[in-house]
Amino acid sequence: MYKKVGCIIVSGGRILSTGYNGTPSKYTNCCDYWNNEYTEEHHDWSNKYEIHAEMNAIIWAARQEISIDGSTLYCTLEPCVQCTKNIAASGIKKIVYDTHYNSKEDKEITNEMCHSLGIYKMKL
Repeated sequence: MYKKVGCIIVSGGRILSTGYNGTPSKYTNCCDYWNNEYTEEHHDWSNKYEIHAEMNAIIWAARQEISIDGSTLYCTLEPCVQCTKNIAASGIKKIVYDTHYNSKEDKEITNEMCHSLGIYKMKL
């Protein structure tokens, strides 16, 4: 089954931006392309064409010229290494997530990165 991931970025009790995993606007989404079936090929295709929920929320804020510096990111799935790098670069200071990411290696890297950069990361 493919992952359905959602994300919000908040500051001062206000929602600044939201995002979910999927392809860029107007491009075929994976659930349509793969007819809701999850296979190894689906996974590879998703890695090439999809944007993670965290990145979609960061991109939306940038497009709307909304500052997310110092904000908190809430996500249904623990951010991967790629998203964690971009979260750090965007100035987000706290990550809260519901479900652990599957990769032990990613978890170790993201935990070390967050610790080194002063980003607070916690599971609900």
